[in-house]
Amino acid sequence: MRSKTTSMLLVFQFISNKDCNLNLNFIRIMSKHKFQVILLLESLALILLDAYLNPTQTQVIPTTFEIEHIFPKKWQNTNYHGWDEKDAQTFLDRFGNKIAFEKKLNIQAGNGYFGVKKKRYAVSGISVVQDLSNYPKNDSVKEDIIDREKEFVTRLVDFFEKAL
Repeated sequence: MRSKTTSMLLVFQFISNKDCNLNLNFIRIMSKHKFQVILLLESLALILLDAYLNPTQTQVIPTTFEIEHIFPKKWQNTNYHGWDEKDAQTFLDRFGNKIAFEKKLNIQAGNGYFGVKKKRYAVSGISVVQDLSNYPKNDSVKEDIIDREKEFVTRLVDFFEKAL
């Protein structure tokens, strides 16, 4: 098992590697939308740190990982068990709806229904994603997102209280 310090170093290394690959377009965006870009990088770092805090995470997470929205970003007019489009927008960008996920698998999972995406989650090398593949329900409802977010915040607060 990796130490908490190693987890934090891997997160910072990820951010540093991303910074090394900056191009002129990103610099222009950064200068125009600095606050939004900083929030995005902070979100990426927190989601990545959360993935590394999973005690069963033994592999290094690829730097090409993406943020998976468990409840899909693209609204589809179908039965989402109590969701409407307005509710979906409210819950979409909460930490309880996001996980680090390998880019290739994320593309394959697409904007599918949670029960279908679980098949892609099962082959992930990221433990937090594998945990979701074993979730007993085939729906992701509001309460699930709220519960996952509470667990996310608790893990991070515990980590920072012990590390600082």
